[in-house]
Amino acid sequence: MAILLGLSRENRWLDLGFDGLRVEVRPMTTLIYEAARNRAARLLHEIAENLESVAAIGGTVEGLPDLDDPDGRAGLLELIRGQSLARMAIVRWEGVVHPATKEPLPVEGAWIDQLMLVAGVCEGFVDQYCYEFDLLDSEGKGLGASPNGTSVQVPDTAKAAKSKKRTAPKESAEQTADIAPTKRTPRKRTKAS
Repeated sequence: MAILLGLSRENRWLDLGFDGLRVEVRPMTTLIYEAARNRAARLLHEIAENLESVAAIGGTVEGLPDLDDPDGRAGLLELIRGQSLARMAIVRWEGVVHPATKEPLPVEGAWIDQLMLVAGVCEGFVDQYCYEFDLLDSEGKGLGASPNGTSVQVPDTAKAAKSKKRTAPKESAEQTADIAPTKRTPRKRTKAS
């Protein structure tokens, strides 16, 4: 099995499913992917710490999921990861306008974050942007051990052993009776103190 190394090195446009909404992105690289993943983990940790600080002085924060709930925490992590990927990848866009003036907005971090908050945009962006990268990653998944130790995926590399039908000598039941116990030995029980 070979690995595909021909990932695109050119910018490309992604259609994000809204009339006229497109983004031009840099090619996905391991650096971008890992940096976004690490930024998301760091920001989630910082958010959790800040929530604890706010709660310690009797305050509350609205609009965030319960970070003690694994699903809420995972959802927030995915949103932050998507925003991080978008910040590192998007170089140009079409169809992103200011809500009041309807003028095109510049590609800047805060506006990118706002775009990723629109329902369906973040998920669509991540799915399309990471598609080739995820495909490449899934190709590597077939390189592990074959099921049940068979050589279904990879040819044998060792020569077959020469057959000399030698087996261990067989002993009679009388010979093994002295060696192996035939009944269970009771355990000594101790009192717990």
